[in-house]
This record gives sequence, structure tokens and C-alpha cells, in this order.
Amino acid sequence: MNIKTLFTALAAAAATLSFVQAQNEQVPREHRMGRAVPASALINRDVVTQSGKNVGQIEEVIFDMESGRILYAGLNPKGAGQGDMVGVPPALFSLPRAQQQANRNDDGGLRAQQTRRALVIRVNEQALQGAPKFAKNAEEMAQGAYVDKIYAHFNQPRWWQGAGDSKTGQFNHIRRASQAKNFTVENSSNEKLGQVETVLFDLPAGRVSYVVLDPAGSVSDKQKLIPIPPMALTRSPEGGRTLILGLDKEKLNNAPSINRDELKAEDIQRLSNPSFAAKVYNYYGKQPWFQNENIPAPTGPDREQDNNNN
Repeated sequence: MNIKTLFTALAAAAATLSFVQAQNEQVPREHRMGRAVPASALINRDVVTQSGKNVGQIEEVIFDMESGRILYAGLNPKGAGQGDMVGVPPALFSLPRAQQQANRNDDGGLRAQQTRRALVIRVNEQALQGAPKFAKNAEEMAQGAYVDKIYAHFNQPRWWQGAGDSKTGQFNHIRRASQAKNFTVENSSNEKLGQVETVLFDLPAGRVSYVVLDPAGSVSDKQKLIPIPPMALTRSPEGGRTLILGLDKEKLNNAPSINRDELKAEDIQRLSNPSFAAKVYNYYGKQPWFQNENIPAPTGPDREQDNNNN
């Protein structure tokens, strides 16, 4: 390749990147897919202000399976007791990458180990001190009036409002991130399909990326896990810790899947890829929230934006 051709190629690449970034700036964060993060990477994670001051830890994430939305996070202010936990809308958080640090093995060699950086919250301590207290029971957690109070305090848009009153009604299928693991999943014929391995969240977008199923031995081999859109799972008529998926075992076995090892990294690349995610959502007949003909969803630039916010 000669110099002229090289410069032409570089100019074309730069123009394409600028076009994607310009489009990306016009798309609300809630419609752009970022990193898919397991519940365990959010629970008990430190939170700092933009100036770097520690203000507490995330102790819970409340989400609605029916809409696939995170409703709010439960933040325990630094030094406060469990009863002082407050509700915070998810869009106020920024999620940094995990850093690598070098530690020595027993034999003296070096190994890389991931360290969790704190989440960054875009409000000050005073706003957190006056925030609504975390709901005491599941009934209150689901009420539109309670969720509206949280969003109103932090001046956040009520995405559920539509033409109605944001203070009325309730969310029909809320769950707690801390309790989602090991839920049983059955089909409509009461056949066990497996159990929930984890739930993956895109916190800044306020979205539930997937519910990850550890399939039963009668469905597939134990080397793979099956990501499922949250809205594909419904409550069991008996309630409790059972979810219903409207697929038979054969169709579930042919669903898009990942290797079990892919969940070990903090930056779960394939599950954060919009192309793969679209295949998952389309397979279950669910509309990808991050994709339509007018909304680009480039994962790479989106991650860079998350990093730049810290």
C-alpha cells in the first residue's frame, strides 16, 4: 500500500468514526447498549461522587422483568445502617472498567488480577441525604407512586409515564437482583428448563440486558449458558421463586448461547455486543430496546463514553 492510499484509508476510517460518534450523541443513553454486568458486580460495590468522595455502597437493584427496566438501586450511605438505605435512579451512575493490578503468585511470579473501581454517581451528598428511604416491602417497591417519588427527588424523567399519571398503578413483575440467582425456570408444561445463573444489567441505560439460564441436563450440556431477554420470562401462577418461559426443550436447546467461561470476565464482550444481543432478543420474539432503523448501537464508542465519565 502506498502513502497516498494509506492516507485515503485513514481519512475514510476517521470520517466513519466521526459519523458514528455524531449519531451516538443524538441517541438517548437508554437506547444504546453498553456493558452487560452481572448482579454480583453491582451488589456491595462502592459508590463515589464525581469529585471522588466515597458515599456508600450499592446493596440492591430493583428491576421489572415485564419492561426489562431497572427501576432503582438501593444505596446504603457510608456509615449508615441498613434502615437508612435510599433509592436512586440507575441513570445517575457511571460504570468504569475494571483495572488490572499485578500480584505475586506463591512461587514469586506475577499474575494479573482485576480490581473493581467504584461506581460514580452524578449527585452530591446533600441530594443523597434527602433521598426517599428504600421501600420496606415488595408491595411498596412496585408502586408507581413510590418510584415516582425517587425520580422526582433526583429530577429524572419518568420513562413509564406515557399519557397517564406517573404516580398511579404499579409494576407487575419486580425482582431484587440479590435474590434472582437460582430461580427455577419451567415451561408452560411444568417441565424444568434450568435455573437462573445470574442477571446482567446495563446500569447507566437503566436496562436489564439478560437473564442467564443454567440449563437443565435434559436441555443441553453443562458447558453452555443461555441468555434470555427478561421480558420473555413471566411469573409462575404459583408465585414464589419460579419463572415461566414459553419454549419447549428443543427450541431452547437451539437458542443463542455462550460458553460458561464467558461470564468470568468483568467486561463480558460478546454479551455486550449489539449484534449478538439482537439475535438473542429476536429469537424469543422480543424487540431489542437498543436497535431500530434510526438508532445505532456501537458498543465500542459507548464504552469509551462510560470510561470518559469517570
